[in-house]
Amino acid sequence: SNRLTGSIPLNLAQMTSLEYLNLSHQLGDNEKGGLSGPLPDFATATNLKTLDVRYNKLTGAIPDTFLRNVRVAAFERASLDGNRLDGVVPTLVTNKVSFTDNEFTGIENEYCASWGDLNADFGCDSVMCPVGTYNSFGRRVDDESACDDCSAVVFMGSTVCPDDVGGAPETPSKGDRSEREILERFYSGCNGPDWDVNQGWTTSDNVCDWFGIECDDDNAVTGIDLEDNKLEGDVYNGIYSLTKLEYLNLGSNNIKITFNGIEKATSLKELDLSETGLSSVSGLQYAANLEELILVGNNLHNLFPTEILQLTKLKTLKIYYNAIGGPVPLFTTLPDLEYLFLESNKFTGQIPDFNLPKMKELTLNDNHLEGVIPDGILTKMPLLEILDLSENKDPENTDDWPGLMGQLPHFKSLPELQYLDLGNNAFTGKIPQDFLENVDTSSFERLDLSDNQLTGIVPNILPGSPIDSILLMGNKLTGLEPDLCARAPQEKCDYVMCSPDTYNLEGRRQDDPDNSGESLLCETCPADDNDYYGNRACSSFVTGAPTHAPIDVAPTVAMSEERILDVFYERCGGSTWTRKDGWEDSSVSHCERFGVVCATTSAGVMVTEILLGDNNLIGTPPSELFQLTNLDTLVLEDNSILFNFTNIARAANLRVLELDGTDIVGVEGIQQAKSLEELVLDDCEVDAAGLEEIVTLSKLEYLSLDRIRVNGPIPPSIGSLTRLKMLSMESAGLTGGIPEEMGKLKNLDVLNLSRNQLTGPIPDGVLALSSLNSLDLSGGELSGALPDFSKLTEIKKLDVSSNGFSGPISHTFFLNINLGPVTKIDLSQNQLTGVIPPEFAAVTTQVDNVNLASNKFTEIDPSVCATSLFQCDGIVCGLGKFNNVGRQTSDTNTCMGCSATGAVYLGSTECNAPLENQPVQTPVQQPVQQPVQQPVEQPVQSPVEQPVQQP
Repeated sequence: SNRLTGSIPLNLAQMTSLEYLNLSHQLGDNEKGGLSGPLPDFATATNLKTLDVRYNKLTGAIPDTFLRNVRVAAFERASLDGNRLDGVVPTLVTNKVSFTDNEFTGIENEYCASWGDLNADFGCDSVMCPVGTYNSFGRRVDDESACDDCSAVVFMGSTVCPDDVGGAPETPSKGDRSEREILERFYSGCNGPDWDVNQGWTTSDNVCDWFGIECDDDNAVTGIDLEDNKLEGDVYNGIYSLTKLEYLNLGSNNIKITFNGIEKATSLKELDLSETGLSSVSGLQYAANLEELILVGNNLHNLFPTEILQLTKLKTLKIYYNAIGGPVPLFTTLPDLEYLFLESNKFTGQIPDFNLPKMKELTLNDNHLEGVIPDGILTKMPLLEILDLSENKDPENTDDWPGLMGQLPHFKSLPELQYLDLGNNAFTGKIPQDFLENVDTSSFERLDLSDNQLTGIVPNILPGSPIDSILLMGNKLTGLEPDLCARAPQEKCDYVMCSPDTYNLEGRRQDDPDNSGESLLCETCPADDNDYYGNRACSSFVTGAPTHAPIDVAPTVAMSEERILDVFYERCGGSTWTRKDGWEDSSVSHCERFGVVCATTSAGVMVTEILLGDNNLIGTPPSELFQLTNLDTLVLEDNSILFNFTNIARAANLRVLELDGTDIVGVEGIQQAKSLEELVLDDCEVDAAGLEEIVTLSKLEYLSLDRIRVNGPIPPSIGSLTRLKMLSMESAGLTGGIPEEMGKLKNLDVLNLSRNQLTGPIPDGVLALSSLNSLDLSGGELSGALPDFSKLTEIKKLDVSSNGFSGPISHTFFLNINLGPVTKIDLSQNQLTGVIPPEFAAVTTQVDNVNLASNKFTEIDPSVCATSLFQCDGIVCGLGKFNNVGRQTSDTNTCMGCSATGAVYLGSTECNAPLENQPVQTPVQQPVQQPVQQPVEQPVQSPVEQPVQQP
């Protein structure tokens, strides 16, 4: 998608290590640009996996030696579509090649035969449609996609029928396509046949009947909603030519999307591309009528994208869970903003003095902001209902990020305010009696002032609001007004905050917080060492000797520790570090430099820890760091650095290594770090060979490898990590089955393998890990009968949702499990059938979060319904009913009526037929003696999860 010209250089085609080459879409408007000349044979590019040269001006015949020496088993795709290649397609070593919209006149018969079973039915049509025919794919892909007659087509593989007889096939850079053709190209480019739900796509004559498509009364496409539907590949930019398209939701899919041509989408008002891996919004500024933009959980980083600031009609912007840094913009160009969600990024500096009078919800929590709350929030947002500025102080309570500060301001100009969270900052002074004057206290939902530096006596704030909606713990408060305590249960002050010299984990008393039947009381400290209310621990618990004393080892080389740190500072761009206190002052001991921790050993005062996470480091740390032989902990996460593990064996005492969120590519040599007990490499590049190295570190107790994109199986040798207590490999690109050897990890407390492509059953060894507290295998491709989890006697969280488990639930599913501490059981979005057995009555009585939605249950034992406030609908929506979570959760979130053919199973999360006008009465459930598996009468669409808006 540039405008490159000229031929493809031969030396580019001869790179023996080349795996991925994309030179596609170089044609501009009026066909300006485009690569030309012959197609190289790439015969010496032996490691090539993907080649994309679509939509250029390449000419001539395909060389007989094209791709001759690639590794066929590893080869993924070659796309030659939309060029001017001609002649006869020769017999190639792979059939993973697309040829459409060129000028071919023939195909060697031997090559057609290599297309296997597909060819047996369709002949060479499975490679390209013959001359005089066409379809939207340019070839036949299934029974419903026959090549249609068109006398104007003079070359093979045409995707259109030209208007003028004798004309060449039209490329996507010319003319307009019908809505059906656009959607078919979109379907093909995003691997439509493998979607979770593709009902109607390419088979139904009316595109308005295709899954996820909405139309107006004139059958023009107005909406596309394919969230979390296993789309994969490049999004065809032709969708922007759908002139009536008002909303587009492709969130939670593995897609690549650009915004070339989005100016054509003049009706587009809502765009959701959350969790798609998006890293650039170049061109998005031309979506002139966009009102709602959702880009949650992507890879946006550096400064705030200026393209978004040009979307002058925006009302809602959700861009949290990215890595955007620098100052928060003023948003003066977006005067209509009502909902702005910027939390969980890396914004720094002070909050700007906004002038956004229409703002209703503003979240800036979990950033690195400092200073005071500006007047722009306090006096210029009269409609503000939700304000969250929490978590801007460094979580380790150091000076890394001081957080928001100053005395609590007055919010009297915000009469609509219902939710205020200022927790975990550095606010000081007393809490004013009237700082929330003018708010409606009867509807106020939450006030969080916890973990600041507030002092004095707490006045009777927010009278009329529930006392448990006010959070004050973790400050330096010395008293509570009696009227405040009088609002608590039994008029006990402990329900507001634990009194001095007492504590608990929450800092206040709670009755049965986990539904275990036990209250969380304030415990007495062993010594009178706490002077303040709201303590979560006693001072004697958090002071004293370090838990891990350094081993006395002196450096074995002449370079001093001070000089090693100097080299580190120079090599990693120290002058631009966010914090560099003491690093440039020769009069300051190296042990007093920011982020450096020393301890006394027999060899003297030695460096034991380096803690410089998220500090704007760049470059590659020098290997001399490993000469710090007493180094115990090295934390460099969230910096733009590479890392060389050569000589890491010298750091013989290194136990903790945290490099998550860095630019590491490969971990060669890490197997020499024999003392490692904790390793965090989230969001780094670790391939299969690197994973094999990591699993040789036999002392590991904590291993986090989320989102490493290994693209391979879990090595069986992982069973050698017998000390592991926590293993997390979420979204790590894992494939294949879970190895039985994981059953050797007898000390495992937490296992998270969610959102991978794992297949097959859960091994018996994993099902016998009796120490497991949390097991998350959701979002995979596991299959078979739902196993018995009765040996996981300590389990508190069990999530196997969004897999392919089938059959009934066993009566012994929860046998031997202590259900009291269990917090979550999620079996949703599988293929479970039959009856929800009576044993679930015990589960639903004691566990709040039980999710059985989106399966194929047809009956529920009445004893289970009796445990729910909403009867059977509180467990699963009945037959002929549905809602977005598959069960009734409140008086307002009820199960809605749907025809019997639209919700054929219990726990439906969508209705595949028009809604009924009247609510459906809950059917009377008949007693069931044993689970009965019902036959599947018709396919059911997988649910599309609805986004939940939270402050």
